[in-house]
Amino acid sequence: YNKIKYSFISSFLFLALFLKKKKKYYYSVFLFLIAIFFHLVALIYLPVLFLIYFIKREIHYYFLLGIGLVLFLLQPYKWFVKLNFLPEQLLRYNDHEGKGSFLILFFAILVLLFYHVSKMMGKINEDSKIIFFVKLSYIGVFFGIITINHPVLSRISNALMFFTIILLTAIVKGYYFY
Repeated sequence: YNKIKYSFISSFLFLALFLKKKKKYYYSVFLFLIAIFFHLVALIYLPVLFLIYFIKREIHYYFLLGIGLVLFLLQPYKWFVKLNFLPEQLLRYNDHEGKGSFLILFFAILVLLFYHVSKMMGKINEDSKIIFFVKLSYIGVFFGIITINHPVLSRISNALMFFTIILLTAIVKGYYFY
């Protein structure tokens, strides 16, 4: 699982998510399958699609972050890896602490806070595109909180938190063009 594969998987998954947003479901599924052919780790994005599709109200994402904090304290991935059906590549890093994702997680939380402050001040025009990036950012932070202690699993949440960069540019654009 090297960085080149990770880049390909992330690119195909990002495009799949954008196409899903534009209601081009066949193309979205096709790109998702291509990502799976590069590496089966792309299957971990299925819960992301589930969460985006079924969670509609913004307040539910606050609950999702609360659940993430509880799961962080319980550290369920340690129980999950003891089930012995994960690939050896993931099990190899169980003894390492993965605190390297903390800065990315912190940045994503700051962007979400900036979004909410801007929203309260009336500085941004909320449209469906911004809401889509807010949802993806919340889900990225949720998975980031859960997987921060595992160096390999945290890569997955890091890919989702790239959407906070897009969200930040949309917020800044709202400040200047609203």
